[in-house]
Amino acid sequence: MAITEPLHGGFPDVLESLIYDGTRRLFKSGATIIAEGNVGDSLFVVVEGAVKIYARDERGRELEFGVFGPGTIFGEMCLEGGARTASVEAASRCVCSEIAYDLFRKRLAGDADFAFYLVSMLIGRSRSATESAKDLALKPVYRRVVEFLHRHAVEEDGKRRLPARITQQELANQVGASRDMISRILKELTLDESIRIEERRITLLRPLPDRW
Repeated sequence: MAITEPLHGGFPDVLESLIYDGTRRLFKSGATIIAEGNVGDSLFVVVEGAVKIYARDERGRELEFGVFGPGTIFGEMCLEGGARTASVEAASRCVCSEIAYDLFRKRLAGDADFAFYLVSMLIGRSRSATESAKDLALKPVYRRVVEFLHRHAVEEDGKRRLPARITQQELANQVGASRDMISRILKELTLDESIRIEERRITLLRPLPDRW
């Protein structure tokens, strides 16, 4: 999972210096950067572009943790010597700075500001993970879909719509549901004229019903 959310307005100084110390690596869209289960000796910071972080079970079912942009730190979970807990692939052409764990440990030990920055980001990630777990355990799939659509929709030409195309499977991965359930929900919302789907882009036509 990722430590940080996408940043706006440049990187904090402590993160900028870490990026500078690392090795720049370019990845094509769809390229695997980290594979779940592998043992690693480095972490990454997204400098340009975006990455998708996800996990799969033994049946191939995928849970997507999100798509993250510049400023995102990932791959830190192997610091204690364990295996990678998630896979990361380039969601677009992207540039990452790869930092060896030895260098990262030295930075933590010698830079109090960076250590505090990292702890703050870890607290934010823990809070986000707690909220996600609560949603999966306590909220029905329909409510999770509605909240996802409202959270990610942006104003465009007087309408609220998702900024990018999304498949039913991708939406299912985002909210922790089956593709069949997502298909049923989107079909009902379309017939109800609550949403419109054109070329895999979802437009919200009116406030979505509270219940399905």
